[in-house]
Amino acid sequence: MPIFFVHSNRVGLGLSLIHAAAGDCRMLLGGLIEAPVGSCSTTYIRIKWPGYDDWYRQIMTRDQTPAHTTISLEKLARRVANAVCLFLDEAAQMNGRDPEWRIGGYTGIKKDEVILIGLVQVSQGSWQPILQLNRFIFAENQYIPNLPCSPQVRN
Repeated sequence: MPIFFVHSNRVGLGLSLIHAAAGDCRMLLGGLIEAPVGSCSTTYIRIKWPGYDDWYRQIMTRDQTPAHTTISLEKLARRVANAVCLFLDEAAQMNGRDPEWRIGGYTGIKKDEVILIGLVQVSQGSWQPILQLNRFIFAENQYIPNLPCSPQVRN
């Protein structure tokens, strides 16, 4: 079952990656409740980004108190956002194989253009962030009906 980061007004969805990484999750609905991540003390955040090798990082899902309580939804959002930021920093140092999805540099995707929508569990102890880019990417071979510059459909 996916975890979505819903705004407290119940209308908006997702958190700015930059704000979530800084711990600014005030608008998160139910931010102080226990995150529904299971009983493990750690989990892996996995990222599959076009043009880059698969990436993963382990994060703690329990606090460091003697009771080892499951972290809150706010803390989960912050830890996931920090993991995604780490991936983006590392990927910016590499040459991505897909120029449309290149990270960093002058024209590449930057952290402030990414929204953390939520998480989906992809296997036991492994979650993949649901990310949204807040700018348009037009793939060179993408067909969009009625768009004059769009390539023709090949049969």
